[in-house]
Amino acid sequence: MTNVGEKGSVYRCACTVPGEAVNLASRLEGLTKFYGVKCLIGEQTLNGMEGLVCRLMGKVKVKGKEKEKEKAVKIYEPICLAAEETPEFFHSIEVYESALNSYFGKDWELAQSQFEELQMQFPQVLLYKIYLEIIESSRHEILPDDWDGSYQHMSK
Repeated sequence: MTNVGEKGSVYRCACTVPGEAVNLASRLEGLTKFYGVKCLIGEQTLNGMEGLVCRLMGKVKVKGKEKEKEKAVKIYEPICLAAEETPEFFHSIEVYESALNSYFGKDWELAQSQFEELQMQFPQVLLYKIYLEIIESSRHEILPDDWDGSYQHMSK
């Protein structure tokens, strides 16, 4: 639950909006620079967006959520209205989702080749480069059994 309220005294007053949703929105706004996108939304926001095509950016663990057993949050980039979607764009989203599934399944070779294909087609999309870097470092690590493919963000 989010509340809006004033705090302070008669001489100095500030308005604040505390709550988990507000904190998550603030963290997601900060991550837009990391991913090179204009906007990121969480799963709850996505559920209320009819007719909007969104790309799953991945699962992240944002600063301030450590108390919840390091629970990962799915984040999405709003792309376009469904009516504006082209066949080429739809195909690129299918390839991306396949690459993401390969990544979550730890099929590093397939994920890498799919992300490389996407990066060659769309070099302006920073997301593909990010996943290629994560794959390169993850393939040499021993990952825990409960690895969920999420990325831990340490900054706000």
